Amino acid sequence: MNGALRAELAKHAEQICKVGKRIYDRGLVSAFGGNISTRVGDAVLITATGSILGELTMQDIVEVSMDGEIMSKGKKPSSELLMHLEVYRTRKDARAVVHTHSPVAVSYAVVGKEIEPLTPEAKMALGSVPLIKYYPSGSQELANATAQSLEKYKDRNSFLLGKHGVLAVGEDLVEAFHRAELVEELAKVNFYVETLNHGLGR
Repeated sequence: MNGALRAELAKHAEQICKVGKRIYDRGLVSAFGGNISTRVGDAVLITATGSILGELTMQDIVEVSMDGEIMSKGKKPSSELLMHLEVYRTRKDARAVVHTHSPVAVSYAVVGKEIEPLTPEAKMALGSVPLIKYYPSGSQELANATAQSLEKYKDRNSFLLGKHGVLAVGEDLVEAFHRAELVEELAKVNFYVETLNHGLGR
């Protein structure tokens, strides 16, 4: 690998570490939850299995090929690698994937309810947040279901993973992070509105 490409991969790995801390600090994950990846040409950089997003170092970033072959020495990639790769295969413009376990959004994922865009801003920024049917974490079935949802909802970039968490896709890491953050904010608005309507007897 030439020096320029190696430097490019290092730059993106550093950004994963920075975005991971922002995700952790915003309470979108805790402990060992969540994972992040970015595509750089034909390579994918993804957080290692068991890593803590708020404490990432360069040693926690694993390089894999688009076929899933591990290209770097050291740690193993996230157990959600198959899902991340299917995102990049399905959405050719995608360059970043963020998967979080933000509590209110996860609550909607557990009960199997989509998050609705209740405000004009939410409609512009996200639209509805579709629910992807539950399959075991890290399974090929989950990866396939994710690809099918990306095909079905071509204008959506944020999804709920049934009983699991949030999946946000972007043209770069910051955009994917912001979308994941907005999903949690919108989930809170949905919950507050539903609670108020119930209290008011509507």
